[in-house]
Amino acid sequence: MVIPEGQPPRNFEDCIVQLAWMNSPGNTIMKHRSNIAAKELEKTKREWLEDIMLTVNLNESHFGSSDSIRNNLFFPRYNLGATFNLGKILNRKHAIGISEEEQIIAGLEANQQKLEVRAEVLRRYEHYLLMEELEKIKTKAEQEAEEMYLLATEKFKTDKIDFQDYNTATERYHNSRAERLKSVSEVKQAIFGLEELIGVPWDKVLPKREIMDKRNKLRE
Repeated sequence: MVIPEGQPPRNFEDCIVQLAWMNSPGNTIMKHRSNIAAKELEKTKREWLEDIMLTVNLNESHFGSSDSIRNNLFFPRYNLGATFNLGKILNRKHAIGISEEEQIIAGLEANQQKLEVRAEVLRRYEHYLLMEELEKIKTKAEQEAEEMYLLATEKFKTDKIDFQDYNTATERYHNSRAERLKSVSEVKQAIFGLEELIGVPWDKVLPKREIMDKRNKLRE
């Protein structure tokens, strides 16, 4: 799911998922909601104590009068009393049950959020990898088209090819260049999408990919 904070990720994918969970304000809200649910449960368990009131009444004998002592010889020197909310005490189990259910729901919502975050991060990372590979392919295609264009230009100057062949080579080069530039933009957009989730610049986290890949290969 999501590697807990403080625990080292197993691979680069887990690394960026962990960053996304730690740095996203929306995910932090889910963590705080879960904490609030836990505190509400503890509050509910102790809430019944707030409705118990103890009272103490002292009679005249406590104030040092000998007459009052003789007069109250057969009466208690003090009275103790307690009042409480019977309804709340009887409903305590029900209230605690509701708080426990709310805590479970908060935990499940947090877990669901983790699943969604992981899926979205991996989806965007996979898209980035695809754009990265396509950029390499289109860069190579541009280089080959440029070589053909330069060769066609030299041949056209010496009348070894006609204008149509030269024009075809020129169009192929410019089209491949446009495709390569478009691919560069798509890679950048894919990076922006990842940075939106992980909360840190991509060039700060990308070096970890090579380190983790080497480490995992040594373990194999």
